[in-house]
Amino acid sequence: MSDKHSVPELNNLDFFNLDYSIDHLDIPNDDERNDPRPIRYGSPPPHSGSTSEPLHGDKARHSQGSDVVASEDCEVANHEDNINISEVERYKTRLVAKGFNQRKGIDFDETFSHAVKIVTVRCLINLAVQNGWTLYQMDVNNAFLYGDLNETVYISLHPGYFPKEETRVCKLNKSLYGLKHAPRQWNVKLTSALIECGFVQSKSDYSLFTKKFGDVFIALLVYVDDIIITGNNLSEINKLKQFLNSKFMIKDLGKLKYFLGIEVLETPTSVCLNQRKYCLELIDEFGLLASKPSYIPMQPNISLSSESKDDDPLLENVTDYQKLIGKLIYLTTTRPDIAYIVSCLSQFMHNPLKSHLKTALKVIRYLKGCPCKGINVVKTSTPGTILRTYADAD
Repeated sequence: MSDKHSVPELNNLDFFNLDYSIDHLDIPNDDERNDPRPIRYGSPPPHSGSTSEPLHGDKARHSQGSDVVASEDCEVANHEDNINISEVERYKTRLVAKGFNQRKGIDFDETFSHAVKIVTVRCLINLAVQNGWTLYQMDVNNAFLYGDLNETVYISLHPGYFPKEETRVCKLNKSLYGLKHAPRQWNVKLTSALIECGFVQSKSDYSLFTKKFGDVFIALLVYVDDIIITGNNLSEINKLKQFLNSKFMIKDLGKLKYFLGIEVLETPTSVCLNQRKYCLELIDEFGLLASKPSYIPMQPNISLSSESKDDDPLLENVTDYQKLIGKLIYLTTTRPDIAYIVSCLSQFMHNPLKSHLKTALKVIRYLKGCPCKGINVVKTSTPGTILRTYADAD
């Protein structure tokens, strides 16, 4: 371990061999506002979700005196979509606004966007298993580009779009990636479309939508641009897919296989949820591929203390510890066997000791011995859904 007590980096990839193959599936400043950059003649390229109209730079600067105008620079982001670590599926280029120039209360109001609760995902999967429903998954292409803007937003386009002597900027008619309120505007757009289709938004989890008429029941879960659909009527589910495809560019991914980093393995009588890929990446990230697996997540009768000693000093690199515990907390979604020790270690996030990091690394070595474990949701022999409640109160 280094002097800063950071996690060691061991990259002996050949040591960690599994009996099965590992898949790699999916998974400035304010002065710039008043200095529009030279941006090629002609209209902006067609955009699937965002259109713009050129305005003169002086006019934009004059309009900035109001409380509803933002002049944002933009940049072109290039990235690759990888399905296999040694194979590039496609290259993509995306125009992104520099939203860090936006000011709250002037350029945008709210940014909060609902995220599905993991307990809701597990409940819906359990409900589908008990009733024999099929789980389907869909993905929305370029979701953030569909949002409608309530504020007036101007951007100066990428250098080279207009000749150097031009000072024109563009007014956004639709949301754009990079804007701080883009996720919220997309969520509002999708919610309106689902309500139009007859769905009711749940009050306990705003990412859950249900539709019931007669004997038909359909449930829909949303996480940003990922959608899970299940229900008891295949014909109505197909109609819903057609409706969504008429509103947005939808990619039908078929049966649910992978969602929020959780692998979904379906059998005739059960559904297994595991985070194998996430677990293996965690082991690799913290350099424990060459370590010896542990058979238990923590030492028996261990006592964690918050008081530093000469042989157990405070960690100088707190970020690594916080990052590790955060990843372990998410891993408890399908690994309840490490929930207790992770809960104990999370109590020392602000002032962790060397012993706390050592204990956390032992949890990773335990995960190395069993990276494929998860939660198996089995269909019960009793007809109907039974709700059981447990309490530890006296």
